[in-house]
Amino acid sequence: MDAGFLNKYFSAVAAKHLSAVEADSDVSDQHEYNGVSLLKKMFGTNTPKKTIPTAFLYLSDDDDAIEAEGSLTWYDARYRNPNRTEWRLYYPTNDVTSRAEKGDTLFICLRRDNTVLDIITKGVSKKTG
Repeated sequence: MDAGFLNKYFSAVAAKHLSAVEADSDVSDQHEYNGVSLLKKMFGTNTPKKTIPTAFLYLSDDDDAIEAEGSLTWYDARYRNPNRTEWRLYYPTNDVTSRAEKGDTLFICLRRDNTVLDIITKGVSKKTG
């Protein structure tokens, strides 16, 4: 990989801290990331549903990287409602997504070949004194 030339490999990248509803199966078992504005630009809103081949990667300072293959599904959860849209990015349960926790950072990286690299990095824990 050429240093400094990530745009050679990725056409867009979105990042966000995961909320409990996005990452904690005790709070919600829907397996969805909220469809923030940048995701709408990345995947479009011209079709109500699309499946995107995806490589998943979990990174932390404490353990070796964890990898998985699969797909993400970009869809409008309110497709049948003519007055409202609600875009979501559905993810499967795998070795990577099952490690995600509230406060972890999610990177959705759209590759030039229209596949995705879904990277989750361990959040920074704050100690209270």
